[in-house]
Amino acid sequence: MAGASAAVSEKLSPRQKEVVGLVAFCAGVVTLLSLVSYHPTDAVGIGAHPHNLVGPAGAAWAWVLFNAIGVSAYVIAAALLMLAITAIRHMEIKV
Repeated sequence: MAGASAAVSEKLSPRQKEVVGLVAFCAGVVTLLSLVSYHPTDAVGIGAHPHNLVGPAGAAWAWVLFNAIGVSAYVIAAALLMLAITAIRHMEIKV
């Protein structure tokens, strides 16, 4: 697998790596904020006003993550942020 990821990493230009890094960083920050501010009583749906920092979308995203994988959802946010740092610094992305 590492060979395949290295091949993909070599095909991306430095600008494309920066774009991947920026998107991963934004997704990681939004995911982390959604998880940190999640409360199980937040209502999700039309007309709901959850107290999540990211709003209804963040409450729904955190609900999905917590119900699917529990506290391990924080690993997804960390992985996205690590991917962002790796891509922005133009390092080889290893899977």
